[in-house]
Amino acid sequence: MVSKKTTTTHDHGSGSHVQPVTPAEGPPSRKEKLIIRLERYIQQNLEHAEMLERMAEEAERWSGMETARLIRTAEDNIFLQNKPLEKAALLLKTSKRRKGPENGHTSDPGTTPSPALRRGDVTGNIRRKC
Repeated sequence: MVSKKTTTTHDHGSGSHVQPVTPAEGPPSRKEKLIIRLERYIQQNLEHAEMLERMAEEAERWSGMETARLIRTAEDNIFLQNKPLEKAALLLKTSKRRKGPENGHTSDPGTTPSPALRRGDVTGNIRRKC
């Protein structure tokens, strides 16, 4: 008898991890992929925060409390950044399906221009009014 693969290991640049595979369910939907990307981004932010804490401890030895305080401020900002991302992932997990590209809607979120392009700034710089 041939056994079905139940997990897969792969690397996304920040280390490999094991992910369950459920062949009966088919590939993940676009919504599920978005949730996965958000969760990975949140996890990477937490890893960056840990790195910043180690850097703050090292900086404190070399340069003093002010340098460490500045680095810890950046670390705090990572935690603040994660809060709305965590809420967004939770809303996606608990929300009912809405009309979108997967079920008949014609607009494709993959073609949405970046905020810079929507402002008309192709360089990515914010244009300032004089």
